Amino acid sequence: GYGVIQSSKVGTGAIPLLLNPKGGNVGINTSAPGYTLDVNGSIRATREIIATSDNAFRAVGGSYGFFIRNDGAHTYFMLTNSGNAYGGYNSLRPIYIVNSSGVVGLGRITVSGESDFNSNVNIYANVMIDSQLYVMGDIYSETGIWTDGYVSARGQNPSSDARLKDVTGNVELDIRDIARAPAVFFRWKDTGGEDVGSIAQYWQALMPQLTPRTPSGMLGLQYDKAALLGVVTVSRKVLDHEERIAALERENASLKATIENMRGNA
Repeated sequence: GYGVIQSSKVGTGAIPLLLNPKGGNVGINTSAPGYTLDVNGSIRATREIIATSDNAFRAVGGSYGFFIRNDGAHTYFMLTNSGNAYGGYNSLRPIYIVNSSGVVGLGRITVSGESDFNSNVNIYANVMIDSQLYVMGDIYSETGIWTDGYVSARGQNPSSDARLKDVTGNVELDIRDIARAPAVFFRWKDTGGEDVGSIAQYWQALMPQLTPRTPSGMLGLQYDKAALLGVVTVSRKVLDHEERIAALERENASLKATIENMRGNA
């Protein structure tokens, strides 16, 4: 029910089959093969596809494509706008792994060619040495980003444009509630690490919008929003006191003027 092309040797059985061993190309479903093996159609493998040399796998469609390459020190997963997988780096969006230090990098590197690219990877590897993931660009998550360590940023830019909001009311907090908020030293039960902070359950009773639940079901606390509301509440109270003091000073000055006037008329 099927055809076989096979080479064999008497007393040995099947032996390797050579196709066009004089250096010619072999084509499948094409009469003009441009590569050692040129397949006009899909290729399926139930096990590995192994490439030696520079270990490059690439797919090109028109003037765009991607390739995977390992040069012995780095593994590159590259998107290119050039049919030549080793050219056109000025418009690449590379994802690359620095194997020696376990660093994963994502983003754009502007270089002019393969040699420059390899040297720039080393430069970026030095920049990335303190990070396991280095991203040249934005990161977006629909749910959240979790870390057991710290988050360090040179600035924050939460979405807060009025055009994005339908305001439904004003927040009114009692300064005494803020003053009663827990401010504690504690140890994390899972790691034993020492820390400082507050307690989400207190703020949940005060303003549940500040205490979203994590995927594990535990309460979180949006410290930045709690701090903002606390500052606004204290500022309002301070402003109210200043206005009261100013009013009392005006009243005191008026009373002094009245007393002086009465003394002058006595």
